[in-house]
Amino acid sequence: MVAVSGGADSILTACLVYNFFLEKKYSLQNLFFIHCNHNTRPGNAHDEEFMKTFFEGTQLIIVKRNASKKSIERHNENLKYSENFHDVEIIPTTFDALSQNKMKESKISKANR
Repeated sequence: MVAVSGGADSILTACLVYNFFLEKKYSLQNLFFIHCNHNTRPGNAHDEEFMKTFFEGTQLIIVKRNASKKSIERHNENLKYSENFHDVEIIPTTFDALSQNKMKESKISKANR
């Protein structure tokens, strides 16, 4: 499982791990990417859409926090004392073993820039 934020470092790491799996001929069904959308700023929805597009054809799990910005401090305080995540939505994507490799070299070279 590889956690990805959408930033250049995590995208590059995801590409390197993905390519490692390909080189070693490991099953891509054993590789998962996870992205957490905290919903703390307006750009989070754009980040989530980017992740869905970039990781299309892979096993991407998106954890989406449904709390409003006003309740973030209270929510974070509650998380300190609770292991229950009642306001988290997990959005799994599916892996199509027959799909084309969606993480082409062009995407990898963009992440390296």
